[in-house]
Amino acid sequence: MSGYKIIAIGAEKTGKTQLLRRIVSNNFSETYNPSMGMDFYSLKKNNDSLQLWDISGDSKTLGMALPFFRHADLGLYCVDLSNPTLFQKEYLESFKTHNPDKKIILVGTKMDLLADTLEEQTAKAQEILNNIEGSFATRIAVSAKHNTNIESFKNLLFNNTLSDKFDVALSKLPIESGLYLALKQLLEKVKDTPHEKYEPVAAISLELVDNLLSNISSDKKQEAIEQFTKKCAPYFENEHPHVMKAVFGVAAVAFVTLLATTIGLGLGLWSGPGAIATALAAGTTTFLAASSSFGIYTKKISFFKEIDASQEIENVAQCADRFLNENRLS
Repeated sequence: MSGYKIIAIGAEKTGKTQLLRRIVSNNFSETYNPSMGMDFYSLKKNNDSLQLWDISGDSKTLGMALPFFRHADLGLYCVDLSNPTLFQKEYLESFKTHNPDKKIILVGTKMDLLADTLEEQTAKAQEILNNIEGSFATRIAVSAKHNTNIESFKNLLFNNTLSDKFDVALSKLPIESGLYLALKQLLEKVKDTPHEKYEPVAAISLELVDNLLSNISSDKKQEAIEQFTKKCAPYFENEHPHVMKAVFGVAAVAFVTLLATTIGLGLGLWSGPGAIATALAAGTTTFLAASSSFGIYTKKISFFKEIDASQEIENVAQCADRFLNENRLS
């Protein structure tokens, strides 16, 4: 069995202990009992075990807590959404010092105190989380009391601690490239799905990137793009349509990337026309693969049958043509 160490930090009374108890044993108590130094919990799934270290938020115990920060696989920084000014920068910096390459998830607790309806709670929580400065792997709002987003939070823990092939795939791409942006968009959509779905799709994404970067023929690369959509479909097409839209977005941008490299542009130079980047940021997936003037026909690729947006494709086509003509190598 593989074990992973997760450190939960944050100010006093931010609800760290109640959150961990909720995800481990589905328990919640209204009674506040401050953690004395450190508490320990374990969360198991299949052959993997998450060791959850609940560090006291009392700043007087920071020196005593520091030895427990070492060799962590993931950090959880908890903020009380009803009082986000309680920010313990020294704990956050200490975690980064001991684990410079590890991810930290920003967790907004007590979202139930923000408003009466879940829709209002979610909107207010997202606004608060977005205004908190810092480099976090992701940000999520939860309510241990009402069990809100707890299952998604569990999925985040496993998806961010187990070997992450999404990270490997992204590390192989220039961060300014359209394909990097498309994969980041897919990661954003899939990050809180069950690990049984997340892990294989991460592996499929890495396989696609490896194929695109390899020396195989363009036809083989086109086939790899289509196989990418077919392999992802069984995991999401019925339950998570928003994820499948992101999958088709990756496939479309991958095809544009293939076109760009075919005519001589390096992968790092292809960031896609502005329309593609804008559409990605908005979560849209209607991207142009290629135009017949380059000898590549989208009708050959089945995933384009899923995209019913001819006018949008035409608009992106014009933008793509201008970009490619301006950057064509002589």
